[in-house]
Amino acid sequence: MSEAASATPTMERVLEGLMEVIKNNNNHHPEIRHSRSHIEQFQKLKPPTFDGKQDPLVAQSWTLEMEKIFEVMECSEEEKVKLATFMFTDEAYRWWLTIKESEPNMKWDRFKEVFNSMYFPPSVKEQMIAEFLDLRQGNLTVTEYAAKFTRLSRFATYVVDTEDKKARKFEGGLKDDFKTKVKLLKLPTYAEVLDRALILENDEKELAKRRDHKRARSDGKEEHNLTS
Repeated sequence: MSEAASATPTMERVLEGLMEVIKNNNNHHPEIRHSRSHIEQFQKLKPPTFDGKQDPLVAQSWTLEMEKIFEVMECSEEEKVKLATFMFTDEAYRWWLTIKESEPNMKWDRFKEVFNSMYFPPSVKEQMIAEFLDLRQGNLTVTEYAAKFTRLSRFATYVVDTEDKKARKFEGGLKDDFKTKVKLLKLPTYAEVLDRALILENDEKELAKRRDHKRARSDGKEEHNLTS
């Protein structure tokens, strides 16, 4: 058996063990019944695992997913840490074993500090900020550009902390022909700028289709004339 398999319990094995303990003791310990309820609710929300091997953006996304889950769960700050770390596997699980020994009753905010220092250090955040500040549409579709804009903007919220600033930042990164047309409209919100850019892109595609169709018809006529 590999080191990872022997040292790292899967989520299913962890929960099986917890549920067995709870089953044997819940008639005598109300607090354990409460924990069982949390575990069952947590399972139903399908939390993602984290193995510590992925890139920093995956680590950051994992934290966001956990916080989204905890928004609909009533649990203490310590319970959040216990539930979240159930989802650690492989390298992340081994890392956590060393951390929890020194801080056994860690609260969620403290956990995020420790987690980010390991998997999402300041240097990576600075890199994401720089990438967002330099972000341009380039060869991306408007939808792809918008997705990247949204993903990176959370690292530099001060740049887009008002609707107007967000609209202007997105507008400024559009490719030149779109940007020129959108700027003339002086649209006040990000949603309106995005919508107009999508319309322009669709119009561009339709125009290209008509040109291709017209060219194909013209080529067909020339070929017919040559063979007749």
